[in-house]
Order: sequence, then C-alpha cells, then structure tokens
Amino acid sequence: KALFLVVVAISSRVGLLVLFRVLEFRSKFLESLKAAFDRKIFWFATAFYTLILYNIAGLQAVILLLFMVLISFFVAKYIIYRLGFANGDVMGTTLEFAEVIGLAGVILCL
Repeated sequence: KALFLVVVAISSRVGLLVLFRVLEFRSKFLESLKAAFDRKIFWFATAFYTLILYNIAGLQAVILLLFMVLISFFVAKYIIYRLGFANGDVMGTTLEFAEVIGLAGVILCL
C-alpha cells in the first residue's frame, strides 16, 4: 500500500514533464530550458517512468499516471486562465495540487 506513495510522487513529476513540454512560459529562463529540452529525451523519460511504474505496481500505477497527468494539465490550464500567464510558480502549484489529489484518490481506493 505504501508503494502507491512512490507511484503518486513519480506520476506527478511525469505530469510536470508533460506540462513543461506543452505550456508557453512567461519566463525567458523557462523558455530557454524548454528549447533545450529535446523531444527524444522527453519521450524516453516518459516511457522510462511508465515502465518503472508498471513493473513496480502494475496496470493500476499506469492508470494513476494517466490520471495524474490529466489532473496536472487541467489544474495548470485553470491557473493560467486565472493568472493570464505561466511561470515556475504555476508548475510548483500544479505539482502540489496533483500530489494531494493523487494521494486522496489512492487513500479512497485502498
């Protein structure tokens, strides 16, 4: 049961990888990091973490990963809608919110 704490932590960070790839940032620093972030590395990291989650916790972990990525995306889009821009604080808030929702979901399902 405690294994799903690790699954939630990894899944929320994969959600940030996806957000980092799809969002347009106000910060020039984040935009330059995004430009340096190769598409091959993104797909490799996403596939690598998905395989790790599948090997340690099975199909439920992959489903949780997809759920966490969707939560991260919609939370970030809502925050961007309210603020009007994306920056590192949006990424941090999204990470924390997704982890809380993921942990609550895991607790309710166990």
